[in-house]
Amino acid sequence: MTSIRLKVLREGLEDYAYFVLLDKLGDQTYLDQEVSRLATSWWKCDDNPEHLYQVRAALAKRIMEKQSSHGGETRITR
Repeated sequence: MTSIRLKVLREGLEDYAYFVLLDKLGDQTYLDQEVSRLATSWWKCDDNPEHLYQVRAALAKRIMEKQSSHGGETRITR
């Protein structure tokens, strides 16, 4: 049986991985633009899950485009 808490934690970690990858690919401006579609401040966030999934899809697409143009993968390292 899966835990809702673990699912949410995993999704948060995946979001963070997208943020790190876009930053390493030099696309912080795009990342900021997309995130601001969901959260205009610490106190004001869009609570529509469909909007969250749209932003996630846009970030994933951008990562794939950037990786293709850089000739390969970008890995997260410590």
